[in-house]
Amino acid sequence: MIPAPAFPTGGEDRPTAQQNPVFADAVDGSAVWAQFPSGKSLVAERTRARGYPGLASPAPPTSALYRLLLSRMPVGCRALDAGCGAGTGLPDLLTHYQRVVGLDKSAAAIEFARQYCSGAELLKGDLEAPGERGVFDSIFVVDVLGHLAQPFSALRALHGMLADGGRLAVCEPSAYPSQSLRAPLRRAFSQKSLHRLLEAAGFHVEEWVLAAGSFQGCIASRQADDHHDALLQAARAVEAGDAVAAVAAYERGLSSKVPAVRLEATIGMAELHFACNQGDAACEYWMLARRLDSSDPRPLAGLAQLNLAIGDTSQALELAEIALSLDPADPGAACVAAQAAEKLGTSGAAASWRRACNLVPDNAAVATGYARAASACDDRASAIQALERVRQYDDNDALLVHMELARTLAMAGRLADARLEFGVARALAPDHPEVELMGRQLASTPTAESVQP
Repeated sequence: MIPAPAFPTGGEDRPTAQQNPVFADAVDGSAVWAQFPSGKSLVAERTRARGYPGLASPAPPTSALYRLLLSRMPVGCRALDAGCGAGTGLPDLLTHYQRVVGLDKSAAAIEFARQYCSGAELLKGDLEAPGERGVFDSIFVVDVLGHLAQPFSALRALHGMLADGGRLAVCEPSAYPSQSLRAPLRRAFSQKSLHRLLEAAGFHVEEWVLAAGSFQGCIASRQADDHHDALLQAARAVEAGDAVAAVAAYERGLSSKVPAVRLEATIGMAELHFACNQGDAACEYWMLARRLDSSDPRPLAGLAQLNLAIGDTSQALELAEIALSLDPADPGAACVAAQAAEKLGTSGAAASWRRACNLVPDNAAVATGYARAASACDDRASAIQALERVRQYDDNDALLVHMELARTLAMAGRLADARLEFGVARALAPDHPEVELMGRQLASTPTAESVQP
């Protein structure tokens, strides 16, 4: 974890000096040189990671989003662009605030932003690391949360950095079942899911400034802490495998006066009990969560998951579909629906897996589920595409992905490519029984037909 930076809080105003770069001379297939009037040259990559001013790339242009959010934000002295990237939003922020800080974890992005907009203070740092408390009147988060493995942790850190009476401006890609997300983007958000995330992190959504189209945007104020940190402590305890500490933290959350915190703590308790094979307790908490908020799809998705575990697959599918009617972009409900559809052998199993894969493209288990279902329908091109996409994320189950990709490539007749993928899998786990079995299959198979899924 990168140490939290010390944010500037005062000093003389700095002049805004925006330098528009000229892009020329490709470095390779996805990168070009950015040449600044100062004579400085930097590499700019055409990826989904971040956009650059004046350069067409897979990353969406965000300048108009900053201007829209600014039109609804109160005038202040100090602003933070959290996850500022190459700095496309900084010039507009500098027209509204005396002090503007851009924070990003990428040193390359910070260096580009420093050349592009010298009027802002640029700092390298981790959004999930708490910074100085109450420093900023306004914080902007534009196309950032969906890139993070733990967006809740980042929002809790930003909550502490926002001054009393300050405002948080958020704009994130809209989620829909047929979306196609590119790494490193992990998630998009429905209005419901983004609203829940902000409320649970200690923010009150005051106004939706963008509720339709490719982005969701809102202005939120800072709520007083009331067991919000208990949710963060519980999540970290779950990640560490400390169920006792997680239960204690969730119990504190259950006593919160904030409905959103109580709901998250209740769902967290249900998921924790389910992971510990305590189905009855999990069911009770999911039913309680359902009573707390009948519009939230997650309790129904949880009950669907429980029914799937006990073998009532038809009921699991029915509950998952009801959950999806509440929010068609809910990842949990989509994943349970796909598993149930496959177990029941329905004709829509591949489509269900594709929907789940679209919503959680960084999940190796979901990608392999879709690959399995697509291969069964002789759509091996889609299966390979999903597996190649998921391995672009650096924290997936690499062995699972390489094994499934090797199997799918072999079934598609691409044995040379299959053996390359298998070689990576064997290097990761040479003694794994499934690795040994696939090795024997590939060694003795001149054609694809005898390699079975």
